[in-house]
Amino acid sequence: MLLVILLSVFTITFDFNLTGYQYQLDEETKVLTVQKGYIHKSVYEEQIPTEEALGVMLAINNAYDLWDLNIHAISLLIVGAFVICYKPDRPRIYFNWFLVFYCLCLTLFVLWDVNEHLKLHEEITNRISEVKD
Repeated sequence: MLLVILLSVFTITFDFNLTGYQYQLDEETKVLTVQKGYIHKSVYEEQIPTEEALGVMLAINNAYDLWDLNIHAISLLIVGAFVICYKPDRPRIYFNWFLVFYCLCLTLFVLWDVNEHLKLHEEITNRISEVKD
């Protein structure tokens, strides 16, 4: 539980997602500012119409949504690990099967999650390239 709270605070404080992209759009000047990186950020600014900026913003928002899903999934996986492993007074019937099922779910989630993050990173990069041209 503490890990989930720390991840949530970290995400809100540092505006974090796993793709490393953040954006700001100034409505008055129509300047889209995209920051790339975690610690050393490279900044790209371009004055573009709002319609073109929406594509970049939507892709980055999808990355934030996926990171929020990761935080919730991590909490469920932690609870699942405690449920499987912590049974002090009950017999451990089918413990190995539960452990195999848990590891299978964890592996499938990690593979899916990495694949989705790679797709999002590629989509964001492509949309920024389109805006630059």
